[in-house]
Amino acid sequence: MGPGMIRPRGREVMTRAAFAESAWEPCAPERFAALWDAAVAALPEVETEELALVSGLILPVWKHLPKDEPRIRRLATDCGQRLIGRIVAPDQLGDLAGAPRPLDPDSPASVARAVMIENRTVALMHGVRLRRRLVGGRQRCEIKGATAGMVPSLKAAGCFVEIIQYQARVFAPLDMALRPEHVAALKRVLEMVPAVVAREAAAG
Repeated sequence: MGPGMIRPRGREVMTRAAFAESAWEPCAPERFAALWDAAVAALPEVETEELALVSGLILPVWKHLPKDEPRIRRLATDCGQRLIGRIVAPDQLGDLAGAPRPLDPDSPASVARAVMIENRTVALMHGVRLRRRLVGGRQRCEIKGATAGMVPSLKAAGCFVEIIQYQARVFAPLDMALRPEHVAALKRVLEMVPAVVAREAAAG
């Protein structure tokens, strides 16, 4: 490993081979100190830069984050709040728009979005699964694995049963619009059969 330099935003280290090919030239310590002090004096007292900090559970979206700055940063705001996460430039946030969001199994809205928008299969207790299915030209939320004993309670919660190819299939009243009344029905379903995992496999 070659020389290193501590800068205001981090430490820069170069290999000896890279240093030999760079534009750096030998310099006496006194001259280097004078040039460094002059460069520091020319800097503005305050520099403002807009940035975004991606924090929280970022593992599901890690591959969507810029690969040129993989370090985790710890920041403190003027009011004393401490933050930790990956720094992303504002113009790079568009890359995260289509990334799957972390699933909160206790949030019906999060579960509904995971199933209907992100096309993920969500596991519930007793081997039941929620998955998006195209039926009759419409995307629906099927409650797969529901037993005959569960059907009356599910229908009371707002679900419905359709006979498709001689088989009874149970559906929650969800569509791509994720209307509040439909999410409320899913909430009643999840109260009976809770989600059991926070990270789901993609629907196959």
